[in-house]
Amino acid sequence: MAGHRISRVNHHIFRQCREQIGLSIEQAQKKTCKTLEEIEEGKTNPTFCQLEKIAHLYHVPPWVFLRNELPEQYDYGRHMPSFRRFVADSPIFSDYKIRVITANVERFRELILKEGLIKDLPCGTGTCRQS
Repeated sequence: MAGHRISRVNHHIFRQCREQIGLSIEQAQKKTCKTLEEIEEGKTNPTFCQLEKIAHLYHVPPWVFLRNELPEQYDYGRHMPSFRRFVADSPIFSDYKIRVITANVERFRELILKEGLIKDLPCGTGTCRQS
């Protein structure tokens, strides 16, 4: 079962997830699998094991790669404009660990709002109110 490839994955989402956390293809391949570049290009499909490793590294559930587009709650660039804005301007945001922390903070904020634990939370440009 481990060698079976998963069909119908969205190859573009692999690249989108990798780029939004600031990893180069070389860095991601070292941490996951040697065929990641071919997966992103649509030349091959991932195995179940590869999909799990990639999802873990990118901090998204594996089902994200089966969607037509990246779900909004995992599109960190859409939720946090500053997430990408500082990449070119400041070297501190090029570090993978800083980006993971930033992504996890956003996911935690969304969970708090969803559960109604706090009605107003500060966000980058003001106060985010629960709908």
